[in-house]
Amino acid sequence: MGLVGTGGIADIAHFPAIARSERAKLVAVCDVNRDRADNAARRWGASETYYDINEIARSKNIDAIVVATSNKYHRDAVIAAAMEKKHVLCEKPIATKLTDAEQMITACEKNRFVSRSDLASGFGTKLRSSSH
Repeated sequence: MGLVGTGGIADIAHFPAIARSERAKLVAVCDVNRDRADNAARRWGASETYYDINEIARSKNIDAIVVATSNKYHRDAVIAAAMEKKHVLCEKPIATKLTDAEQMITACEKNRFVSRSDLASGFGTKLRSSSH
């Protein structure tokens, strides 16, 4: 799996959860901040490092992407993942504009893959998901 956005929520929740999982393996990380991406890859054992969402989305070694970027970048990351037929978990909120959310959902439906938005309250464990 790949993880886009290596800052706060990724360090607090996503990297540790993937590391504990028996069913998921972190293969790739992506961040526009090269130092953060490189450091996260080393720290969490990812074999691939990217600095552009389109590059990680094209990786043949991952089938799912966690989007943990700043909210305003969710749209581009989710659509890039959808276009490459990757499953995606998008950190909340799904988008900052209704039109962005609609475009994201359309891309997911068009490419027939599972999309899930983390709608947990705070850092709780309850998730509500939708499949497209």
